[in-house]
This record gives sequence, structure tokens and C-alpha cells, in this order.
Amino acid sequence: MKKITIKQKIGLVFFGIFLALLLVELFLRMGGYVMLSIQRSENKNENKNEYVILCLGESTTANLYLEESNWPAELEKILNSKGSVKKFQVINEGIVGTTTTQILANLEGNLKKYQPDMVIAMMGINDAWTRVPYGTSSKSNLRLFLGNLRLYKLGNLLFLHCSEKVKNFHENEIDNIKEDRSRSYQEYIDLGWEYIAKEEYEKAEEAFKKAIEIDPKTYIAYTGLGWSYRNRLTVENVEKAEEAFKKAIELNPGNDDAYEGLAWVYTEQNKPKLAELMLKKAIEINPNNSMTYVELAILYKDQYRINETIETLKKSIEIDPVNERAYLILKEVYMNLSMNTEAEEAYQRILQIRLNYYNPILVRNYQQIYDILNEREIKLFIMQYPVREIEEFKNFFTEEQQKNIVFISNKENFEEVLENVGYDALFIDRFAGDFGHCTLKGNRLMAENVANVILKELERYKEKN
Repeated sequence: MKKITIKQKIGLVFFGIFLALLLVELFLRMGGYVMLSIQRSENKNENKNEYVILCLGESTTANLYLEESNWPAELEKILNSKGSVKKFQVINEGIVGTTTTQILANLEGNLKKYQPDMVIAMMGINDAWTRVPYGTSSKSNLRLFLGNLRLYKLGNLLFLHCSEKVKNFHENEIDNIKEDRSRSYQEYIDLGWEYIAKEEYEKAEEAFKKAIEIDPKTYIAYTGLGWSYRNRLTVENVEKAEEAFKKAIELNPGNDDAYEGLAWVYTEQNKPKLAELMLKKAIEINPNNSMTYVELAILYKDQYRINETIETLKKSIEIDPVNERAYLILKEVYMNLSMNTEAEEAYQRILQIRLNYYNPILVRNYQQIYDILNEREIKLFIMQYPVREIEEFKNFFTEEQQKNIVFISNKENFEEVLENVGYDALFIDRFAGDFGHCTLKGNRLMAENVANVILKELERYKEKN
């Protein structure tokens, strides 16, 4: 009998592992198919007379200005005025100041709670401005391959479940264990930043205070404490934020984040000279942070120091040539100066950045939302902000994925009306540079556009079935 070599033994072991994983993958796919079929049959309710639409987004979707309504509320009115047999219920889950990461974190709960027939997402404006060039690497191909495996998804769910357990343990520790000093101050700091990300600022304050109790010299905790106050805009909290940021700087004079926080405090207190000094100090500490230059440029712009605004924005762009926010403000400044050629050049650069660069976190979150909805056969509508190119979002997906998504542009409809009525008729502000929060007229314009797309899509679906 021929003796089996060590290499052959190793090969057999790996083959056995591969075969076992393959069988588990097949089992998970079969089980998933059965469970999904049961769920879909339960969800099919022929007597259901209400069509539920879930809207996801930030302040441009949320009920920010009560007197101005919002586009989901207007959408429900328009759809129900069309005289359809089914009634439409439009759920507004827009949250002021949120990011796509938080929207994704809330998605499963919202789907379970509302059981929507379709989801409309207009989101991304609050995500970090970091951008990298488009281009498929071996890593992204591997991620796409792994992302389609049930084993990978199961492992990811187990990881998220364990992470949630850890988070819950930490939260219980904050809520129930007042005098326990057995945990490290770093764990409380991490928890504080998690609460800030979830916009639970009072809990963030408590977590940072616990960290300070354990180590009174932890400047990072004071910085976090300052930002927890910064996000609850009252006179008292502005003063508390000032005290916290000053303490952070006292403990670490090289803390540029605390100097930026103080700049915000002094801006709120109408002390522009002090705010300017703080931002310049932050730049001195960290001269490669292009966004600090943007904040300084905004300060100059508000004081009508136009030449300094332009020079500071150019410096920001010099550090980060794809700093879209800097170009947006530069375009606005040039437009106000009637420097149309320069404004057009800035605008063209913005378009190039949006089409050739992307935010990897934003793309990842859109992809995960697509995967979750696609598996449940819930139609995803992705809507672009007013006046922006829809191609930016289309580029996040493969051609095959795009077939399963309805993309809604708000460029042509807004540009046409803007020519006739002017900017202030459609927008309350210009927070994003090229657009802002909508007036009632702007929200109705958006809602009418969305309603037309939805009704066409439903008609198309009816014809197919």
C-alpha cells in the first residue's frame, strides 16, 4: 500500500475543510430560501389597502422646519390625491445631523417596525468628506465575492451580534454601576464617542464624565465632553463646552480638535476674533487638516473678508485637491462677485470630483442597504439632492445592481424652476454650498417629482404582473 505523504495529508485536510464549508454554504442557502419564501408569503396580503413607503435621510428629509412641512409629508398628500384604490402611508425616518452609518444601523429595526413596500433614501451629505479615486482593486473584488457568501454574512451577523452585546454591557454599566472603577477610562471614552455618533449626547456626557472620574488628566475625555455639549445648543451648554475645551487644552496644548471646538464656542458667542485665533492655532498644530482651513474660510466669508476667504480656500484645496466643500464655498464666493468664469471652473471641478472620486464608507453603506432590501424584495429608490447629478449615486453600483434600483434625479426639475423664481423661493439656506434645506415650495417640487416616478414604477409593475 502506497504511503501518503505529508503534502497529501495537508491537501486532504484542506479539501475536507473546503468540502465542509461548501456543504454549510449550500445548507444555509437552502434554509435561507425556505425561510424567505415563508416570510414573503406571510407578507403578501391581498386585502392590504395601504402601500407603505419608508423615507430615509437627514435634515433635508426630517421635519426640520415645522412651518415649511417636508417632502415625505407632501408626497403622502400628492399620492393620496391621485384617487388610487390603495392608500399610501409615507413614513418619515429622516434624522437631523445623522450619517449613513447610523441610518444603516437603524434599518433592520425600521423594516421590522413599518414593513414597507418600498424604501426611498436621500442621504450622504453628512458623511465625512474623505474621497478616494474610483477603481476596482483586488480587495474590492474579494469583498464583493465574500459579500455573496451566506457563510460570510452569517459570520458578519455573529460579529455584529457580539458587538451589540458588548455595547449593551457598556450601556448597562453606565446606567447601573455608578461607582464601579474596575473598567478603564478608555472604555468610557470609546462609549462616549459611540453615543455622540448615535446623537445621544446626554449619555455621551455621562460616559466622558465617568472617564474623567477614573483619570482626571485624560484630555480626550474633556474634548469629547466639549463636543457633547456643543451638540445641545443652549447658552449654558456653550459655556460648559468652553470650559471643557479649555481644560482639554490645559492638559494637552497640542490638541487641535479642542482648539476647533473653542473656535465654534467663540463663533456662537459672537467673538469672531477669538474664533479666528483658535482656528489659526489649530492649523499651527496640524497644518495638513484641509477642513480647518475651510472653517477659517467660512469665518472670513461671514465677515465679508473676501480676499482672505479665497486665499484660505485655495490653501485648503492645495492640501486636499479633492476637497469638495472648499470648491463649493469657492463657487459661491465667485458667484456673489459675478466672477462667472471662475465660478464655472469651480463647479466643473466639483463635478469631476463627484464622478471620479467617492467616499468608501458612503458606498459601503449604500451597498449594504441595497443587499438588505434586495434580499427582502423591497424596492429601493435612491434620490439625489436638488441640483446634483444622479450619476454620482449610480456609480456606487454595478450595472446588474442598477437594474434593481430606481434612481430619482432632482436636477432638471429644480434648475428649471430656479431660473424662474430664484434661489430663495426653493431654499431656506445654502448649507451644502450648491443647495440647502427646502422651503414648502421646494419640498412640494421634490415630492411631485418623486410621486411621478413612484406611480410610473407601480404602473410598470402592474403591467408585468
